[in-house]
Order: sequence, then C-alpha cells, then structure tokens
Amino acid sequence: TSESNNRIVREVGVGVGGCVDDTREENDTAATATPLTTGAHSRLYLCDDDLYSVSVVRGDVVDVQLDLSAGEVAFAVHDVNGNYPTECTTVAQNICYVSGKTGGSLHFLSKNTQTIYFTVTQVRSTYSRYSLTMQRR
Repeated sequence: TSESNNRIVREVGVGVGGCVDDTREENDTAATATPLTTGAHSRLYLCDDDLYSVSVVRGDVVDVQLDLSAGEVAFAVHDVNGNYPTECTTVAQNICYVSGKTGGSLHFLSKNTQTIYFTVTQVRSTYSRYSLTMQRR
C-alpha cells in the first residue's frame, strides 16, 4: 500500500535530489558521526556529507581506504571543529586529504588521545556510492 511504502522510505531516508541515503544516516555532523570500526564497510551511499568517528590514543596508526564506484568525492580527516589535526601539518607521513573519482587512502598517526573524524563530501556529483576499509596498527 502507499502508506507502507511511505513508511519504508521514511525508515531508509531520502537525501538530496531523490538520492537514497544508507542506514548510517544521520551522520552529517561530528555530534552524529558514525563510529568507524576496523574492517570493511560496504554499500555506503553519499547524498550529503558523511562523517565517521574514530577514538585514538597517542601512537595509534589508522589507515582508511575509500573505494568509489560512482561519483566524485573529497575524503579528509579532521578534528571536532572541522580543522585538520595538528598531526596533519607536523607529521609528513600523515595523509589527511584526497579527492577524486576512484577514492584513496588516508593515513593518520596520532600524537594525542582524541577523537578524529573522517568526512566524505560530494565534489561534482549529487550521488556517490562507496565503501570504506579501516585498519589500525
């Protein structure tokens, strides 16, 4: 029925321009970021910014690979205020931003106990499909 179809659409969520968000919504701000766990996360859909949080301690190394199967995105690591963590400007081996049509990898070596955020943002498209894989060392 139309009522049950409406309920299904509301539960899944509809993003910008009819794009259907994944089940991790609403992860659009640091306050609502989805905790990112080690391993592969697939079937992710980007209709608006998607934020993922990772708690780290001094010396933690976090690698996150984004594989893009549709669209074009920017992928960055930042702090709760949206700024690059100090490690991004002071530690040469940190890769804190990538952009493109295929995805890329971010590498973060933490100098502090903190929560960092990984953000996936649309660049030139209204819809993107992607997967994330996180490793900790």
